[in-house]
Amino acid sequence: MKNFSVDEKKCVACGACLSYSNYFVEESTGKAKSNLGANILEKDIKIAEEISSLCPTNAISIVEVKSNGSIDNILKGLKSELLDCLITYKESSNFTYDRNKYQLDYPESPNFYGSDYKYSSDSKAVNAGLEEFDQYVYSRYRKIILELFVQYKLDKISPYYDFSEESFIGKRLDKIRSILSKYVGLINANLNNRVIPIDFDSFNLDFENNDFKMRLKDVSEFERFSTSSGVWADFQSGSYSSLSSYKSYIDTDDFEEYIGSGLFGDKYKTCYCHRGLKEVVAEFYSDIQLSMSSVDLDEKAAMYVNLFIRSFNYLLLDIFVNKFIEIERLTNKKYKEFDNIKAIIDNNYTKEKYLESIIGEINKYLY
Repeated sequence: MKNFSVDEKKCVACGACLSYSNYFVEESTGKAKSNLGANILEKDIKIAEEISSLCPTNAISIVEVKSNGSIDNILKGLKSELLDCLITYKESSNFTYDRNKYQLDYPESPNFYGSDYKYSSDSKAVNAGLEEFDQYVYSRYRKIILELFVQYKLDKISPYYDFSEESFIGKRLDKIRSILSKYVGLINANLNNRVIPIDFDSFNLDFENNDFKMRLKDVSEFERFSTSSGVWADFQSGSYSSLSSYKSYIDTDDFEEYIGSGLFGDKYKTCYCHRGLKEVVAEFYSDIQLSMSSVDLDEKAAMYVNLFIRSFNYLLLDIFVNKFIEIERLTNKKYKEFDNIKAIIDNNYTKEKYLESIIGEINKYLY
């Protein structure tokens, strides 16, 4: 049997061939790609030759589809390639917290860059600065830790639950569709008949699966663990973590204000100000970042990501098994190659055991 081949380098995305939707699909770049599952029917050979000759850049050619031997060998290859698409578990080293990478904005406090000279003593100026620091920063530690968790999640965790087309998962799903499409062509070529339909490469993930929904929530809302992470407890365990310990980072200034003259000459009073909160806020942020690095955040992230990966792999296994069962139904034949994997579909325990045989045990990633 024959199929189209499209030279990606020559294709200029003119779209002329895309009207023959059974044989071509449009990529995200606008270029055409051959539908590998749509072998050219005998009745369409002449039309196929016209399509190839009309391509303005000669990017389209007609090629012979080789069946790669027996149907059993083809199905063995299909099973092997699909199982290679299962996602492996991730080491905690993939989730190391880099305290120099995540930044916090300075607060919009009234006197962040310094107060007026309105205090009657140095201590009052310091205390005023400390009070403002407490109101806008120190007392808002929960919000600050939450913000760092969000930045960390978006950087380290979100790539594993992002389903957009260009994401890690999006590309993996596209790879699975390409494998299915390729093997539709090979199976049909081997049987010399279009037994497997060209839309066989389509599938839907069961996003309503309860285990998947729970694991997805754990990773996509990872910041909700910020309150129980131990970051604030680690911070408070330090010797200089109390509010008063930050007094030394509040600098002051003074000047002599002329207030008139009297019997003994001109009169002056000393007025004080604090010179801003930048230094004290920076020190506090640095201390919080240090605690973020000290609470084994990498291990917690690895645990929840790997639990999500396991659940996602369960969904993929369901898809694979259902595709294998569908092949048997369409060809009206049972294949030994599918026997062991068909037995796992009933429950997560059998899926877990099967997964272990392919990508290893998950227990060593659970902390």
